[in-house]
Amino acid sequence: MIITALIAATLPTQVDAAATLSKMFAYYYDAKSVAGTISLSQTMGQKKATISTRLQYEFPAKIYIRQDLQAGYGNKFWLVTGDGVGFTYNPPYTGLDERSSNRLYEPVQYIPKASGNKNEKPPTPPPSLDCRTIYAAVVKSIGDRSLPLDIAFARTEDLKYIRAQLATYKFERDEQVAGVNCHLISGDWRDYGNAPVTGKYNVWITDDGQLKRFARKEHVAVADQQVDGDVISVWEVNLTKDSGIDPNLFKVVY
Repeated sequence: MIITALIAATLPTQVDAAATLSKMFAYYYDAKSVAGTISLSQTMGQKKATISTRLQYEFPAKIYIRQDLQAGYGNKFWLVTGDGVGFTYNPPYTGLDERSSNRLYEPVQYIPKASGNKNEKPPTPPPSLDCRTIYAAVVKSIGDRSLPLDIAFARTEDLKYIRAQLATYKFERDEQVAGVNCHLISGDWRDYGNAPVTGKYNVWITDDGQLKRFARKEHVAVADQQVDGDVISVWEVNLTKDSGIDPNLFKVVY
């Protein structure tokens, strides 16, 4: 028995990869608020771009997302702000060279107009928007909709989609990210559930489920744009749950 215990103590830690991924999804799903940063570094050959994201949200409907792009072809930023009553965001990108500078505003609670007929039952208001439904409304108006950002907001639909993108998964080893011990999970990546595998991914998750880093390598080939090579994307994640909120950031910017 003593010898068996000594042998077991020297074996590397065995981590259930599927359970670790599930713990990550659950960690953010029950958050009342999330705040922090996500930093993307993306390279393809000699080309490099970075997008820094600062985000915070607080239920039921306060939200802030600021993304800044730095790349060889120019810099730009995207901004989403919401104070719990309404929210503003950039118009969605349509593929045109020029984007409208006019920000869009939407209320959190839509009040349907009465018909004016006093004998008619007043219309039932639709449910108020919350942080997750606001995020769903603005994702086409930001520069980097990423796996870490989707996980931070933890919409059920997004988590299911991400789970299908992770075609395979296995525990590699324990290693540190920014001084924090993490479980490294790796596997095959695909764009959606039934798509062919197009890349590989690594994800670093703490024992309690916090996402600390996500990396993906994909091969991209677009003949008419003379693009053919590996795109390597690395997101460094520094988020806190139920702490670190700056109330001043929830001011609506028009």
